[in-house]
Amino acid sequence: MKIICITQAMLICLVISAILMPCMAEPNNAPSTTDTLIEAYYDQTITTDNPLELAEGYVLQINHINIDGIKVYLDLLKNGKVVDSKIVSPSKDNPTEEDKIYRYKKDIGNSKNVTLIEIHFKNSFRGSDRGLGTISSVMQISEKPNNVGKIDEPVERPAPESLLESIRARLGHPA
Repeated sequence: MKIICITQAMLICLVISAILMPCMAEPNNAPSTTDTLIEAYYDQTITTDNPLELAEGYVLQINHINIDGIKVYLDLLKNGKVVDSKIVSPSKDNPTEEDKIYRYKKDIGNSKNVTLIEIHFKNSFRGSDRGLGTISSVMQISEKPNNVGKIDEPVERPAPESLLESIRARLGHPA
């Protein structure tokens, strides 16, 4: 008998949380979904002469690498124009994950500061005539929202008290 009561109590909690969770979403900050354009997990090398071609007109290029090969100065271009510049340091002593990652963020639809492009660098090297970086993964999502699942207005939900009473009645428990 106790097992049934625990199961019913758990069911009540799950139903209430499933119904109430969407109400907590901010209507104006509801994320617009986008399509994944690139998701690659293999090593590839880019150089100062050979940039990384991405989707939707983006290209990541190594501008230059400092003399000891630790700092990689990157430019992200969209249709030939620089839209972002950052420095990664994958070859410094004891690099953190953040030292190895290039991220490009942009507002998409109602969502703010969405990571469109994330590239993990494995290492970097500066030779006598050019620099190179080894990339271990690339992820890119579309900057065009497809608005699937977008919430424009709050959803009307029953008050928690009436919902709980309704569930109790269906389970045969008095209020």
